[in-house]
Formats: sequence, C-alpha cells, structure tokens
Amino acid sequence: MRLNTFLRFLGVAFVFLVIPAFSAAQQSVTCEANNENRKYCGSYNPDQVRLDRQISGSPCIEGRTWGVDREGLWVEQGCRAVFIIRGRDDRPDSSEAQQNITCEANNENRKYCGTYDPDQVRLDRQISSSPCVEGRTWGVDRQGLWVEQGCRAVFIIRARAGHDHDRDRDDRDRRGWWDPEPDATWPPRDDWHGGRWERGGACFYKDPGFSGAFFCLRRGEQRESLGDYGGKISSIRVFGDARVMVYDERDFRGASASLDRDRPDLHDWRVRQKPDHTWNDRISSISVQ
Repeated sequence: MRLNTFLRFLGVAFVFLVIPAFSAAQQSVTCEANNENRKYCGSYNPDQVRLDRQISGSPCIEGRTWGVDREGLWVEQGCRAVFIIRGRDDRPDSSEAQQNITCEANNENRKYCGTYDPDQVRLDRQISSSPCVEGRTWGVDRQGLWVEQGCRAVFIIRARAGHDHDRDRDDRDRRGWWDPEPDATWPPRDDWHGGRWERGGACFYKDPGFSGAFFCLRRGEQRESLGDYGGKISSIRVFGDARVMVYDERDFRGASASLDRDRPDLHDWRVRQKPDHTWNDRISSISVQ
C-alpha cells in the first residue's frame, strides 16, 4: 500500500512539475504568408526554430519559403506553417546543435545552399531520382554546400565549434563579400577561390569601378537569392565569353537584363522594364551562362 501511494505521489509530481517546465521551454508559433511577400513572425535564433507542420497548400521548404535571418523567423510565397520555438536557455550545446536544409538542383547547373565547412555537412536523404554522390553531384567548397546535375537532397548541418579567428574571417567572406585583392591576376585562374575558372564567369562588386568587396560566379552557377548582399551590387566584370542574367527580385523573377561585357558603373545601366530606375543596388538574383 505504501509503495502504491509513493508511486502515485511521483506521478502527480511529474504532472505538476516536469511537464509544465518542459512546456515552458518551448512554444508553438503559427507563421503565415498569404501572398508572395516575406512575413516575419518573431525574432529568434536559427537553432531555436523547427518546422512542426505545414498547413498551407504551398510548400514550406527551409531556405526557400521559410527560414530565420537577422530579423527573425520568416515565411513567403504562400507558406503557412506551425513552428516549434525552443527557449533561448534550452538550446542544445553548440557542439551538438544541428539543422536540416533542403538543397535542390533542378537542372545541370550548380546551385549553392549556404556557407558551411565540409565537416559540418552530412547527407541525410536523397529526394531526387537523379543520384546525389558526394564529390560528383554534391559537395562543399569555399563557397559552401552545392548540388548539381539534378541532385535534390536533405542535408544535416552541424553547428561550428571553436573560435578560430582565421576561420571566422574566412566564414564571413564566404557568407558575403570577399575582401578586395589588389594583387590578384585577371581573369581568375588556377585554384583562386575554389578554382574551375577556365570556363569563364563574372565578378560582382559592391562599389563602382570594380572596387570594394566582391564575389564571383563561374559559368553554370546561379544565385536565386543573394542574402545579405542582395541589392548591393554597383559594378560587374565579365570574362571567358560568359553571359550574365540579372533580376531585380529573388528566384529569377521581376525585371531582368543580360550582359556579356563589363559594366563599371551600374548607375549608367537603366532597367528596361522600369526606365526611371537603374540596376545600381537593385540586383536580387543572378544566373551566369
């Protein structure tokens, strides 16, 4: 009898103490985008947020129609979903924290899906009929995680560990602009910033006159979204018979234009579909062919 009473006491204690504490450590948030525009639903860190369930007909795909950036949790393009938000004090240790991202190449061209170190990335599951083979159709280079040749897959991304300041600097470069390199040869060649420049490509600069911070893309590469450096391009340099397509909206939408020569100042390049505007600080997605 005493044992049964003790067990009942433990059960009551669990209900009143443990379960409320667990519930307080996380909450559910419904975030809904009822049109193409991006909507924010709270300021959280990426490792606090997990998709619980999609409630829209439009797909909710991390990094494409929902994500977490400096302003917080966002959804767009009709994504409506319920998200689990962990408390800031309930986040996993940085050495164990991880997230899942979906990276999809819908054609032969290489696509990048985030800037990570090789030891952070592990293939979770392939979701395409085309094979996802590390080193052949997916991998991680100095610009981050990439897929190509129709590979579509879900990857597990582990958090970075340690405080190597040189690597932190490299990470910042890969996430956004590269630092100016006055001694670099032109056009790019050999193993400069990951190599494979012999096919041609283009470089995109933050300031006019091919100056300031910059980044480059090879022929066959594209960026459906430019992240923190979207809308900040002021000059473009083209090499190796490449042709550049630029768009003033993400996902290769909106006004567009092409060029196969250098543009030292985008203030001088007008948007054909919007004659009152120039392409300076207006580019939001890019394809290099």
